[in-house]
This record gives sequence, C-alpha cells and structure tokens, in this order.
Amino acid sequence: MKVTLFYFYSLILILGPILPLNAQSNSAQNVDDLLTSTQWNSLFPKRAGTYGAHPQGYTTDFYSYLNFKQAVTEMSDYLVQIRKKPGVWGELTTITKKSTNQTYNYSQVDSWWYTNSTPEVVINVDFADFVNTNFAYNNKRELAAFLANISKETTGGWQTPVGGNSPGDYAQWGLYFVHEVGLTSANCDSNVYSDSGNLDYPPTPGQCYYGRGPIQLSWNYNYGQFSKFLYNDKYILLNNPNLVQQDGVLAFKSAIWFWMMPQCPKPSCHQAMQELWLPQTGEY
Repeated sequence: MKVTLFYFYSLILILGPILPLNAQSNSAQNVDDLLTSTQWNSLFPKRAGTYGAHPQGYTTDFYSYLNFKQAVTEMSDYLVQIRKKPGVWGELTTITKKSTNQTYNYSQVDSWWYTNSTPEVVINVDFADFVNTNFAYNNKRELAAFLANISKETTGGWQTPVGGNSPGDYAQWGLYFVHEVGLTSANCDSNVYSDSGNLDYPPTPGQCYYGRGPIQLSWNYNYGQFSKFLYNDKYILLNNPNLVQQDGVLAFKSAIWFWMMPQCPKPSCHQAMQELWLPQTGEY
C-alpha cells in the first residue's frame, strides 16, 4: 500500500499542478492531454524489452506508449449497461460495440429476477470515459492512480525503499515484468490460480492462470470474464491465457477492463476515482 501511494502522489506531481476538486474543463480530457510519450519514457525507463537482457525474454518494447494508446482507443468502443435491482441478487449486463452496434449478454439473471417487482437501476459504463471526462482534476487523479497500480504490480525493483535513487529503486522499474515471476506455462501448476468449481468460467485442463499484464490478471474467472467482454467468447482466453503475455495491446486492454468494469458488489476503480460511487450508500 505504501508503494502504491508513493507512486500515486508522485505521478500527480509529474502530471502537472493539481486543479481544484471537481474543477471542470470545457471539454473532455483524454490520455493525450495528460501524458506524453516523453513523460511515459521518463516514468518507465526500464520497461520490458527496453532495458538489458530481460529475464522473461522480451526483446521489444512490450509496454510501449503506442501499445497503451492503442489499447485505450480500442477499448473506448465498448459500452456497458448494467441493470440491477437493489437488494435483489443478480445483474443483467450487456456489452455494446459502438462501431458495429453489436450487443451481447455479459452476465445473465435467473427467470425470477424479471418478475421481482423491485424497481430497476440502470448503470452505464462507457469505456471511452477512461481518463476522459469533463472533470479535469478527476482525470488527472484517475490516470495517476492507474499508473501507480500498474507500476506497483510489475516492478522489477525491490532492493531499497521507494525513492531511494539506487539501481533497485521501485520508482525506476515499473512495467518491467510482463508475467508473474517464476511462473511460465511450462513450469506452473495448473491448480494455481484455478477455481475448478467455477461453472461459469471453468479452467481449461493444462492451462495456468497466473498473473499477466500490467495489472497481473489472475484466476480463470477473470480471464473468462475479460474474454467474454472483449470477444463475446469466454473460451478464447480460458483456452489460451498466454495471449495476454504475448500481445502488449491486449495486455493493456486487460488492465483497462479490470480498472473500468464493476464487479458486483464492488464498484470499479474508475467509478471511485471519478466520484461516481457513493461510499455512504454503496451505490454507483
């Protein structure tokens, strides 16, 4: 927690003067307005594939600024609608790809849910709103928090405290590791990070669901949900989770999905950073 908070406050300073809380800009901001490729290179100088002989074999810039930007752009095509009834179990969630107007179910509800008389609450999550709302302060805060989390999850530094300015300084090693240290598809135990009792997103025999990508996506139910969201096919990543460690754009998409998508009963990080979740009531 101390590591993540250090990154959070440091990144806010790097990204410019803090604006008054809830200060509004005239138009929505996006990543381009807040983070340049030069700043990216300064924040993450030892990214996988850019610094020395990488222990996981990466020889090209896996976590490049361009890969991040492409992931942000492609994920902005997704619109989520969540229909819920307060106090009633279950949520009916649909995904719409705006460019094609394709809509598909992401989560289902039982038949009795429809006949329950509790009034519905509808929540829309537009992935185009990632660091891209009319609230300049919240955009800056959200981007700083996102970068702080992916830095902490992938750091290759551990010898000295954060900010120690030594070769092992955490702050110089963000986005170094692509997948969980010491685990590969060849040497992992397929029972690790595998919930065999999950009938919605069952693990594929022989596959391993250890942490991969900027936010270290783990467990079969997370790979399955992300795959369902992205492809309308849960089995693509359940059958081949290694895709997340082979494709830098897909890896960033996994992090943005985990950041933006509420998982009942938890709000998303995006909702918290953009003040769309009310902690007093637990509603969002």
